[in-house]
Amino acid sequence: MPDTANEELLDGYASHAIYVNRLASGLANDMDKHLDKILASYTSLLYDAGEVSDKTDDEVNELLGKIYNEINKGYVKSFADHQESLNDLADYETDFKDALLASVLIPLLLKPNRYTKVQLTKLKRRLKTEPLKYHDDENNSRTLKEWRNSLAKDERRIIREAIRDGVKNGLTNRQIMKRYRDSKTYEGQRRDVETTTKTSTLYYASQSSQDIELNNIKYIKAYRWLSVIDRRTTPRCRALQGQVWIEGEVPARPPIHQRCRSVLVPVLRSAEAMGVKRNKVGALAYDKFMGEIPAEPDLTAQYRKQARSVAGREQVDKILGKKYAAAVVDGVYNPATKKRVKLSLDEFVGSDFEQLTLKQVMENEGLVFKKPK
Repeated sequence: MPDTANEELLDGYASHAIYVNRLASGLANDMDKHLDKILASYTSLLYDAGEVSDKTDDEVNELLGKIYNEINKGYVKSFADHQESLNDLADYETDFKDALLASVLIPLLLKPNRYTKVQLTKLKRRLKTEPLKYHDDENNSRTLKEWRNSLAKDERRIIREAIRDGVKNGLTNRQIMKRYRDSKTYEGQRRDVETTTKTSTLYYASQSSQDIELNNIKYIKAYRWLSVIDRRTTPRCRALQGQVWIEGEVPARPPIHQRCRSVLVPVLRSAEAMGVKRNKVGALAYDKFMGEIPAEPDLTAQYRKQARSVAGREQVDKILGKKYAAAVVDGVYNPATKKRVKLSLDEFVGSDFEQLTLKQVMENEGLVFKKPK
């Protein structure tokens, strides 16, 4: 059992982040099924139309128009369904975070009406009309509808190029579609749709949490970064894990890149800072609100310790990549000091949250892997 209110809140946010990420994967699977239906619909159109290699340019253009229509209808339907799922997520997320924050705060505040709930209608209206923003791509932020139109346009272009190339090379309709489905271009298109689906899901969850927290900002003194740590975690989110910023000084809110699974966890003020009297609420409730920041393990130190065994080193190599692991665990050579230095994970994040490569870090600090002969 958590001993303090902030430990309780951290546990709640951490376990819920797992649920949200599973939901994002589930919605991406649903979108993938929609894409299969879209593909099947215009594949059927193509096969029923007869061999395109035997058609005139006008006939090919007419067929392409029909295929475009199927793609457009399919994307409108698939993203409408996704929008409904996001609206449901906003409902659930606000209810969950409301309940979590209230369960922690109300024993101290005693009166539930001192805790401010979110106006859900305004939240959903704002989320539906505002661009999806993440730190890597703030200058290219778009609404979900704009992303939908852009992705549909890409699919129209890809199938058009595939059909015209097939006509040029005298391919049958089935040969055209096989090359199309197996192409890296179409595979990339499916991946882009998956990325948009997952990122929009994580964005809705993050914004729903933010609205709840802003409504109760007088109880929050800081925010702490919580990353999902596994083999897919970016060096940037790995380095940001556990970092804390005073409320009002948070440089960016997740998602900070596509498919970003990190979250910000509020750190509550102490009972004294909230103006609560110990004799009014009792020692048990009062002492849970110390305003402390729960301890966080040092991931850099944790990886170095893990790498002491052969099996552990193999795991660290897989998680970080062999070169990153070597720089963090074994160290690299500094010609200026003529000593080896071990890099820490936070060195891979720039001052503006940009992700630095191992090469950039080493060049910036004048480091090399091997001691010059």
